[in-house]
Amino acid sequence: MKTDPFDFHKAAKQASIADKLKEIRPDPGPNAPASLQRIDAAAEQHGFVARESPRGRPTRRRDVGPTLPINMRAPERVAIPFMQFCEQNRYTYWEGLEELMRRCGVGEE
Repeated sequence: MKTDPFDFHKAAKQASIADKLKEIRPDPGPNAPASLQRIDAAAEQHGFVARESPRGRPTRRRDVGPTLPINMRAPERVAIPFMQFCEQNRYTYWEGLEELMRRCGVGEE
């Protein structure tokens, strides 16, 4: 006669869930392209430019040196024309302020 009619001893011998989880490995995914240079060359033929390329879109950011934060409330009759001036001339707000100061002769040394 069996002492273990339900075969519980087999379950005890099987690997635990933690052991099974440790065996799971991520899928390595598709292989990397053989030559990224060939891909870049093909893209360039169709007018695409790499983001890393120095020939990419020029930025308007300039090195301005140390800065100070300025926060002011302006009436709409002043703020809206100033914002339009900056938009039309492609100035940041500080560049627009600097241009207006230059035109008035303020801050020149």
